[in-house]
Amino acid sequence: MLTYRIYQDDDIVESPRDWGNDNVIVGINSICDVEAESLYAALEHIDSNLKIDLLNSLDDYTLREVLDLPNYDRVETIQMIADNYSIDEIATEDQLLSFLKEEGYNILPVYMYNHSGICISTTPFSCKWDSGQIGYIYSREDTDDILKADIGLYSSYLEGDVYCYDILDADNDVVDSCCGIYGYEEAEKEAKSCI
Repeated sequence: MLTYRIYQDDDIVESPRDWGNDNVIVGINSICDVEAESLYAALEHIDSNLKIDLLNSLDDYTLREVLDLPNYDRVETIQMIADNYSIDEIATEDQLLSFLKEEGYNILPVYMYNHSGICISTTPFSCKWDSGQIGYIYSREDTDDILKADIGLYSSYLEGDVYCYDILDADNDVVDSCCGIYGYEEAEKEAKSCI
């Protein structure tokens, strides 16, 4: 008769953020230890035409404020701003988020609870002292459910909620094993399927 044992995987070396998905986590809070670049830095390399599109979405008043110009040719000015200014000099965070939504990106807030460990989620935590919004996750291709799952997986990694299982024979010898399973319930489900 086969049995199983589950134990925490202490050899986690690769973050799920390194697995090559295209979802972007951006930070708005520099005190967090979560792997996230700033919203502005992330947007600088999404698309070479992003600045032009963003600038075209801004009204004339906002464009004049960027350059402090009383009169200008809109097309020439947009190209000049795109060539010479970074995105954080062009638009506020709210303008960028609104622009991304209009462009078809799915955007969710990312919250962190930091008390004897780090946990992240796309919904706020109840503790106002040790938690708050730290950024956003966005993607053009993936749905909100996939973005939430991506944050859940990354939170499991941050929490150390990653497990191994061994399948044992009647003499307690290991006959099979697997590591790197995110979530205890998933590890148990996989182990049970092997016996």
